[in-house]
Amino acid sequence: MTENRRDFVRLHGQLTAHAGIIVCSKNLDWDNYAANIHKLLKGKDTIAGELIRVTRPSL
Repeated sequence: MTENRRDFVRLHGQLTAHAGIIVCSKNLDWDNYAANIHKLLKGKDTIAGELIRVTRPSL
C-alpha cells in the first residue's frame, strides 16, 4: 500500500505478476481511509495481480 501512486501504477503496467498493489490518495481522515480500504478488499480472497485505487471522497 502506497501514496506513491505514479510509480506503482507504472509498475503494475509493466509487471502484472505481483502480490497486489493498493494506491491511495492522501487522506488524513484515518477512519474513512480504513473504511474505504476495507470496502474495496471485502470478499476478496486475494488481490494478486490487481491494482486497487483508494481515493478520498470529494468535498
